[in-house]
Amino acid sequence: MAPFSLNGNHQDTLRQIYANPVPVNLEWRKVESPLLAICCQVVEGRGSRVRLEKDGKVATFHRPHPVKEASLIRLGTLGRNWNCWGLHHEHDELQRVLSPN
Repeated sequence: MAPFSLNGNHQDTLRQIYANPVPVNLEWRKVESPLLAICCQVVEGRGSRVRLEKDGKVATFHRPHPVKEASLIRLGTLGRNWNCWGLHHEHDELQRVLSPN
């Protein structure tokens, strides 16, 4: 897998996604941002539907509306897709981001 680079905002978002408990006020746009940084393609669908593609693997979501926050169900589904894309928390870059300093 090719290396990727995440900025400070992406790293903070990842820490929040992998936190226990996951925050209930995490905005979906912040969740999408690190996905774009790791070269996921976002394909807009009808209405609030969005497909996230990486390495031929696709995950379909509905963006939250009218609220901006991602639901815990969406975040759980996203975590499973990150694992499918090979971005589990043991991945070198994610491990560096998630490990306490």
